[in-house]
Amino acid sequence: MIFSIDTCVLLDMLLPDPDFGVMSKEKLAQAYERGQLIICPIVYAELCPQFDKQTSLDTFLKETGISMKPFTSEILWKAGEAWNEYRFYLFSSIILSSSRGGISATITSNSLKASSREGARMIRSFNALSASL
Repeated sequence: MIFSIDTCVLLDMLLPDPDFGVMSKEKLAQAYERGQLIICPIVYAELCPQFDKQTSLDTFLKETGISMKPFTSEILWKAGEAWNEYRFYLFSSIILSSSRGGISATITSNSLKASSREGARMIRSFNALSASL
């Protein structure tokens, strides 16, 4: 099994975090026993400030049995699809309120309803924002 390790787990060990350091180290050891540990290039970049030179980070990764896997266009496409689904979910139920207080517009399941002239303006703004995302 392949385990993709997030930056926060590694920072828990490196800093060390008093609340999560021990648990993160134990979970990482368990994952190592069960399979391969990997990080993506972004995690690598996020770890850089914790080391004085690149060879130190590379040594840490080698000693902990963690390898870096590059992004491929297929992986990035799947990530984009997942982001789009998340974005749709995120914006599928939002209540917008005016600066004067009270609810001006409600967005639920792709249905936009305005309860005031201000709400209608907010819906137009939301549609413009959604189109640009």
